[in-house]
Amino acid sequence: MRGIRTVLVLAATASLMTLGLPPGSAQQAEPVAPDLTKLPWAPQPDLVNLDNWQSLNAYNVNHFVATQLPNRQPNDQTSNDPLGEPNPQCKVLGDTRPGNCMFNHHNEYLAWFEDAYRGVFADFGVTFRSYEFTSPGSTTANFATNAGPAVNKLAIVPGADHPEDLVLIGSHFDGVDGSPFAAMDSTAGTGVMLRTAKMLADYWRATGTRPSKTYVFAAWDAEEAGGVGSKFYVGTKNNKSSQDGTLPKDPNVTLTSYINHDPCGGHYPALYRGLPLSKNPLVEKTGFIPMKVGLHAPAGTATETAAMKAFNDSIPVTINQLFNYIDDTLPLTTVPGEPQALPVFVSKQEAAAMGSEVLEQESVLKVTAKPHTLFTTDAEDFHRWIPTLNPYPDNIGPHQSPSGPQDLGWGVDGLWQYHTPLDSFEETVRLTSSDQTGLGYSKGLAMSWEFCSLMSAWVMMQPSQGGLQTADNSVVAYFETPRPNRNGGTHTFDASGSYQYLDTAARTLKRGDELTYTWDFGDGTTGTGRVVDHTFASARGHLVTLTVTDPVTLASDTMSLKIGTAAL
Repeated sequence: MRGIRTVLVLAATASLMTLGLPPGSAQQAEPVAPDLTKLPWAPQPDLVNLDNWQSLNAYNVNHFVATQLPNRQPNDQTSNDPLGEPNPQCKVLGDTRPGNCMFNHHNEYLAWFEDAYRGVFADFGVTFRSYEFTSPGSTTANFATNAGPAVNKLAIVPGADHPEDLVLIGSHFDGVDGSPFAAMDSTAGTGVMLRTAKMLADYWRATGTRPSKTYVFAAWDAEEAGGVGSKFYVGTKNNKSSQDGTLPKDPNVTLTSYINHDPCGGHYPALYRGLPLSKNPLVEKTGFIPMKVGLHAPAGTATETAAMKAFNDSIPVTINQLFNYIDDTLPLTTVPGEPQALPVFVSKQEAAAMGSEVLEQESVLKVTAKPHTLFTTDAEDFHRWIPTLNPYPDNIGPHQSPSGPQDLGWGVDGLWQYHTPLDSFEETVRLTSSDQTGLGYSKGLAMSWEFCSLMSAWVMMQPSQGGLQTADNSVVAYFETPRPNRNGGTHTFDASGSYQYLDTAARTLKRGDELTYTWDFGDGTTGTGRVVDHTFASARGHLVTLTVTDPVTLASDTMSLKIGTAAL
């Protein structure tokens, strides 16, 4: 998350990919309704080894990345720095001099990211793309960050029916000089996003399904320099049709939604330093550090506005479904004779049964389209034309209202902790539990990250979002190109994401040289091969079509993408 809002003019060039699938070009499977009861709810981390990120629990991932891969900034010159940070001055409050940390773990984080997501999605045709750009850096006090080479790393799970439609989830991974460990901003997003991926993969395996649309898990770089990484993806004009944007200017390409984790949870549904501020927090609701589920007011074309409104309207319903599903409590520090535990996830129906006059879910979680005024996130680069979901702890206010700032909430903690050495795992534990040493366990912290992951996964698998289909042995064609909006010139087309299941139960894949790849470049020429370069003689638009075939059964699938912004 980047700090005090400023107006930035940032140069960014294109980089990404995606694909389009003409209507009727492939047989579509019947959609499968999602089943919330088959999503796991497992907030308990591995407390014996907090650095056991292989547990894929957000609590463990956060601890590992914050403590073992700190100080992640652009312009990293090495890729084999040891884990951790031995220089104690790296963690001294007020010592924000450049170079006070011995190691820059930027490149090491990128390698870890690919290893982690490959392990989660290996049997779902996952591919990885790294898109390099230059960060201008920042020199503002605690917000200072390196200028130089930066990288967006994407983990991509191709959709089987509608790979042209993207469901995008992202979290920035870079930090600033003033916050080298960045346990909340930005490591909380890293942990929640990986846990979301694990939930989805486990669900697909348990139910014999796979996503209908393409899922993109994005590790954004240089967010602290002004959202440079996400702007590089979207395009400097903050518009999906920008010629320098990375999303193709193709009517068949749709970005269904963007979910931002910067940070998600962290102080929700925890009790402030473990001590409720009232005798009856279940009713008075003064002890919780609340969470906001940030949406954006509908905007764009009539179609885009309608899609955004439908998405926004669905979120309160989705949250209530989750609160009906989750059954968990927080321990209370109370005097003898008073309640020892506090129910947290209480749905509308459960609240009514308890006789509560106020919906319990509103005490710990509020859905709002009012942005905060002091901090911005990568979601700002998407919200003008697609639905966005940006859950965050309510300590990064105040928030806008017609009459001025409101909902100060716990904003003082955000200003005090973020972008300082106090943004550490220990301090986050202190804020969210009665253990003021910071060395113990915060159940509220673990629950907050688990809920954020559960909410993201449940939203992403809805039929209007990523959708579900039964996994079968049909061929899935998928290709990417780094510069889809460039008119003419040489383009690289990569079909490595195409696949076919050999055994759906075992999730073994046929891909690579086991499939054949035929290209029609839309200019009267053709080609073969999984990865090909092609030069267009004219600077007009071209419809490029890929056909992927199983040479044994001759089963095939096709996919098309309009290259360039000019007319065909």
